[in-house]
Amino acid sequence: MSKFSNIPLTREFRPVVLSALRSLPTWGAYRERNGIPANGPHKNEDIYAACETLGFDLLGAYQRHILGPKGAAAEAEGAEAPEGAEAEGAEAPAPAEAPAPAGYEGRDVASVIAEILSPVDVHMTGYLSKRLPDLLRPAVEAAVRGPRTVTRHIGGPAPIVPHANVVSWQKPAQAFALSAAAVRVVPSVLRDGPTVPMCDYANAPAVDPDYVWNPKTLAALVACDTQGENVWTFGPAGTGKTEGAMQYAARLKRPFVRIAIDRATEPADIVGQLVLSKAGGMEWQDGKLTAAFRLPYSVILIDEPTLLRPGALAILQTALDKARRIYLPTGEIVERAQGVFVIAADNTSGVGDDTGRYVDTSPMNAAFLDRFGLRIEYEHMSPSVEATMVHRRTRLALPACRIMSDFAALTRKDCTAGKLTMGLTPRRLLAWASVVMAGLPSKDAFSQAVIKGAAPEDTEALLMLATTSLDSQHAAIDAMARGEAPPIAPAPAEAPAPSMAGAVFSVEASD
Repeated sequence: MSKFSNIPLTREFRPVVLSALRSLPTWGAYRERNGIPANGPHKNEDIYAACETLGFDLLGAYQRHILGPKGAAAEAEGAEAPEGAEAEGAEAPAPAEAPAPAGYEGRDVASVIAEILSPVDVHMTGYLSKRLPDLLRPAVEAAVRGPRTVTRHIGGPAPIVPHANVVSWQKPAQAFALSAAAVRVVPSVLRDGPTVPMCDYANAPAVDPDYVWNPKTLAALVACDTQGENVWTFGPAGTGKTEGAMQYAARLKRPFVRIAIDRATEPADIVGQLVLSKAGGMEWQDGKLTAAFRLPYSVILIDEPTLLRPGALAILQTALDKARRIYLPTGEIVERAQGVFVIAADNTSGVGDDTGRYVDTSPMNAAFLDRFGLRIEYEHMSPSVEATMVHRRTRLALPACRIMSDFAALTRKDCTAGKLTMGLTPRRLLAWASVVMAGLPSKDAFSQAVIKGAAPEDTEALLMLATTSLDSQHAAIDAMARGEAPPIAPAPAEAPAPSMAGAVFSVEASD
């Protein structure tokens, strides 16, 4: 029999004892060791045993409960004076101040649930005894975690994540494997400018050795990246905006995150939202931008931002300002990690589309556009460079590719003159050349890759242009695809002079 067995556990006193037991730091281990349920113990003898084992002064607690605060103080005043003190006039020691009740932070979840339910546990049915703890668990788990603390990176080295590191800092010309000839003519920022971080992210995109860089574009990207500026890129479809951002990340072995925007994009897709947890309750799930913000040296591409609706645009605008923070509904502040580089890619410069070719795009407000340090315009490659790119990717003979790229240049010239709504994109050229290499006749491949996919208002103009500039050369393309000499030497159609003659170069594969 316990030494406390004579102390009555009344309906009012019992919850006080249970609450005190469950607040003891040794309670969790004791409960698990003795197999006591989360809302237990239920039997008086189990409560007595727990008090005795854990050293809880049940008698003192009962006296304080019966006497109340005033009675406990009066009893303390009448206590025997300490030895050596005068009996009369001696000041009785003040009772120790009861410690303020501790919060829930850091406590055992099951103990807190049991404490909450203890005042009513004698009235609960078996069903409620099993069901209520599960319903309370999400709220209690949040309470014991306490407030979330956000550690902000103020200076010094960037935080290192397990699968990433900056292995070296290199000059851009070296990092992007520019040829010796190219280095002599590129802007000085690529030769002598600030170094860029070479990382070792396992999930970085693969390097495409055939990607063609415009040196001015590359120099602008490097300048914005190293100075912590966001950059807006724009230009006609197929000029390499998306691939340029991806290859920038690939060359530096940094993670690449593409956030594709359309009219259905919601703020939750960008920032994140609360979702149902597998363990019950709710938990926060990062959106693409938030997850990328946490990743040091990530390259983030916001693709087609002019399709954003106002609500989503406001969220993005806050994240891209100089504070570089995302404010989550949970109260957490996500700081942009070290080295994160944000690039926007759009068909327009952000001030609207006068051509009518890009449906649903909207002019951006000035405050949003002001978040971007530079606006870089992508243009189509010169016919010779574009032919080299198509040749490298499809292995179709270079003269055949030049016939195709010259025709593409003519369509772009007619587009500028208003005769076509859209010129031929590099994607259409690659599709045309690829299927020719697979054995499809060039005339059929051109019809299915180009004519059938053109806007209805462009079909007749394209057919007329093909009649005068291309039809006679399909046989030559077919022969070169078979590895034979063309029946007649192809006469390339007159193409417009490159707008950046001598300023475009190929990025060679590194050793």
